[in-house]
Amino acid sequence: MAGSSTPWRKVHEMFDMTQADFARAIGRDRGKISRALADDEGLINGSDVARILAAAKKFGVKLKQADFVPVAETPRASWWALKT
Repeated sequence: MAGSSTPWRKVHEMFDMTQADFARAIGRDRGKISRALADDEGLINGSDVARILAAAKKFGVKLKQADFVPVAETPRASWWALKT
């Protein structure tokens, strides 16, 4: 998995479960979870948000709205911009 923390990656980390256990907890196929975690954008659709929130309530995981929003990476300044 790449360095940026996508919504799927953030939420999965908060559950502290294997991909298979997380998939069972939200009623999804493990393959879907694997693909979602590997995706560079990792956006979560509405029906998955509902399933994740239900599982969070069941397992006592505290989620915030920000956990479902991608983190914008700050662009690096080029050497040229620093020079001028």
